[in-house]
Amino acid sequence: MLFFINRLPQRIIVVFFVLLNFDGYSQRTRQTDKLAYADSLLKQGIKIKDSLLIAEAYYLLGKAEYFRFNFKKSNEYFYKSLNIIEKKGDSYEYGRLYLRLSENDTRMGNYNDCLKHINRAMEIFEGIHSEKGLLAGYMMLAEARRRPWGVKNETSFVDANFDKAIYYLKKAEKLAIRLNDTTGLAQIRHSIGNCFASLDDYNSISYFKESLKIYNSHDMTVPKVNVMMNLTETYIKFNQLKEAYKMLKELEIFVEKKISNDNGMRLHFEGVYANYCQAVNDFKCALEHFKKREFFLNKLLTADREGAVSRLNIQYETQKKQELLDRQKTELLLKDRNLSLQRKSIIVISLLLIFALSLCFFLYKLYQKNKQISKKNAILIQEQNHRVKNNLQVISSLLRLQSNQIEDKRARQAVDESQLRIESMAVLHRQLYDNDQPDSINMEVFIEQLSAIIFSSYGLTNIKQDYTITVYEMQVDKAIYVGLMLNELISNACKYAFNAHPNPILAITLTETDKEVILAVNDNGNKEFVNSENKNSFGMKLIDMMVQQLYGSYETRFNNGFEFIMRFK
Repeated sequence: MLFFINRLPQRIIVVFFVLLNFDGYSQRTRQTDKLAYADSLLKQGIKIKDSLLIAEAYYLLGKAEYFRFNFKKSNEYFYKSLNIIEKKGDSYEYGRLYLRLSENDTRMGNYNDCLKHINRAMEIFEGIHSEKGLLAGYMMLAEARRRPWGVKNETSFVDANFDKAIYYLKKAEKLAIRLNDTTGLAQIRHSIGNCFASLDDYNSISYFKESLKIYNSHDMTVPKVNVMMNLTETYIKFNQLKEAYKMLKELEIFVEKKISNDNGMRLHFEGVYANYCQAVNDFKCALEHFKKREFFLNKLLTADREGAVSRLNIQYETQKKQELLDRQKTELLLKDRNLSLQRKSIIVISLLLIFALSLCFFLYKLYQKNKQISKKNAILIQEQNHRVKNNLQVISSLLRLQSNQIEDKRARQAVDESQLRIESMAVLHRQLYDNDQPDSINMEVFIEQLSAIIFSSYGLTNIKQDYTITVYEMQVDKAIYVGLMLNELISNACKYAFNAHPNPILAITLTETDKEVILAVNDNGNKEFVNSENKNSFGMKLIDMMVQQLYGSYETRFNNGFEFIMRFK
């Protein structure tokens, strides 16, 4: 017995899902006539060219699709209506559409879009001073804040913020009082009570009572029963079991007399009653109501399944009839087309022959023109490459002159390193126009030339080089990032690893697998380079930026020398 009772909280999500689907099915059934009405309204608006009537029809179609849980289709209709309404300027109908879009965002779990649409609606309502619209907007903001979005432990997860929800509901409460909207006020106070209940705040009871008082005065059975069940659950939570029992008995009367055929409400009621029995340690009673709850849950599941099967059967039969009509129409069309094609075949062949001759003449002229343009472009590209080469040389020379005039050792080192970076770009550019390959780089030649320039700049001639290059060609944009990283890594090796080293060795590996390219740089230097100071240097930050540009990852370690390994797609 205890096993089944203790399982109650874990099944709440399942119950909610079933209730949602069942309610959706009944809503879809009720929306059939409204959908037909909206469709006829659309046809009438198109016939008489009334844009506002068309916008209203799209709005009604969007609402109908919302209750059928076709949220994407619903959004399509709302946006069609929006495109018409926004041309008329700000209005209540304009802001109302954004609130409808936010409702769809809520169902689809789009948190950012939901808030964006609500805030846009609030701007419109504030601009036209619509307190009715602001009231609806505050309630939507509260609803967005009182529920979690996404999956926990994921970066996109947004937790519920009940304090913020209460803040917006308080604003809505003031507007409802000013507008004398008693039913809206009851709904708002019901929501505030739920927020306080979620925060385990005793104030929830007073709000539930105020909401219940309004519903009693208006004889609204369904919302009244919902408030009574929430109030009962709160009494149980705060261990006010006498009040909970009294409320349960009142609920029992309503459930039996007013909503005995509402399986969803019966399901909720039996769950609340089972929780009460568990709270008073009457496990026999709890098990009895739990079994009743399971009975209504099964009825909901059965109704939803039968409804789904019925809908599928109707859709299947409709589809078969439509396919038969389509085939008959296709056969008629094919017969007409065959007759028409026979009459027009000779004319078409003659026209095609004339067109082919004309096209050949045109293509010949175009070929001659493109040939002349290609020659001009080749000359322009050669001139452009020459200028880029000269500009890189000028920049490198300027940096060299500036370095000779700088007395500060660290500043001079920074300028020298910048010069090396320019040199790496110059090597890459030289390969582009020397090899007549404007979109790829020979990595083996590029790496050897770049290494030679860096070794020469540091005055190192005794370095043993071990290169394993299997990626022979690489796109220019990626080769630039790889070249800048190699410049930093080889320079660091010359500065830190090979300083006074008797037998320096530099190994560079550039290979690829089915899914990624692997770049590895190893030296046999000492361990002094692997420290936090160098990891925070400009060079390492530059390497980190280049890796991000390649959407890759890297790691560094000391394995008989400094070792850098990077992987990217």
